[in-house]
Amino acid sequence: MKKRHELINDDEIAELDADWFKQARPAHDVLPDIFGAEVAAGMLKPKGGRPKATSHKVPVTIRLNPEVATYFKATGKGWQTKMNEALQEYVNQHK
Repeated sequence: MKKRHELINDDEIAELDADWFKQARPAHDVLPDIFGAEVAAGMLKPKGGRPKATSHKVPVTIRLNPEVATYFKATGKGWQTKMNEALQEYVNQHK
């Protein structure tokens, strides 16, 4: 059996070298009561991220009057979405 890495003293821990990592096993194998198969499976699931948009927005650079920019920014989080909705309403009324 290979020598296990032991604590050198209370203030120092042995260096984890390549050999140590080769011997390492998944937590759910070593501590099944804490990291059971269900937990391990849940931890390995990829995160979903943001849902796909049905319509894609186009990035643009626009110059606005300070009063317009200040007004929308003052509405807080989501101010760009609010500005987009206001512009969409204008477009719908002027088709």
